[in-house]
Amino acid sequence: MKRIWVFIGFILIVGVGILTFLVVDKSRVISELEQENKQNQEETQVQIQALTDEISALNTTISTKESELISLTKNYDDSLILLDEKDISIADLTEQVDTLLAEAEVTEDEMLMDYASMMQLESLGIKDIDMIVDDLRARTELIGFEGVVGGTMRFGSIFVINDQWVYARFDDGHIMGYGLYKYKVEANMDLTWEVIDSRLDD
Repeated sequence: MKRIWVFIGFILIVGVGILTFLVVDKSRVISELEQENKQNQEETQVQIQALTDEISALNTTISTKESELISLTKNYDDSLILLDEKDISIADLTEQVDTLLAEAEVTEDEMLMDYASMMQLESLGIKDIDMIVDDLRARTELIGFEGVVGGTMRFGSIFVINDQWVYARFDDGHIMGYGLYKYKVEANMDLTWEVIDSRLDD
C-alpha cells in the first residue's frame, strides 16, 4: 500500500513538473510571438512611411512638371502672339513701301534713303548705292521661291530704303513677288543679308 502512495506521489510530481514546463513554455512562445508581431508592425510602419515619402516626392515632381508645362504653354502662346504681331508689322511695312513707291512713281533702282542714311553708308565706305543693288541682285537664293514652268527667279526692281533696309521685287516671267531685306556693311565692305519677309503676289 505504501508503494502505491509513493508511486502516486511520483506521478503527481512528474505531472506538476510537466504542467509547469508547459505553462512556462507557453509563456515563452507567447512572448516570442508578441515580440515578432511587434517587430513586424515596426517594419510595416517603416515600409508605409517609405511609401508615403515616395508618394509625396512624386506629387511634388508632378506639381513641378505641371508648373513647367503651364509656363511652357504660356511662353508658347506669347511666342505665337509675338509672331503674329511681327507678321502684321512686316505686312504693314511692306504695304507702306508699295504705297510710297506707287505714289512717288519711283524708277527702278532709284534711291529712297534720307541724307543721314547716305552719310552713314559713306562713312562705311559705300559711296555708290549700286554696290548694294548689285550685291542683292546676285543673291537670288534670298528670294526663297522656285520658278515655275521652267522659269528662273531673278530680282527686278530694287529700292534701297535706308542704311539697313532694302525692298525688292522678283519674278520668273510667270509669277511675281516681293521681299523686305536687311543688310549690314562689314568692316571689309562685304554685305551680309537677312530675309525679313518674302512673299508671292496674290
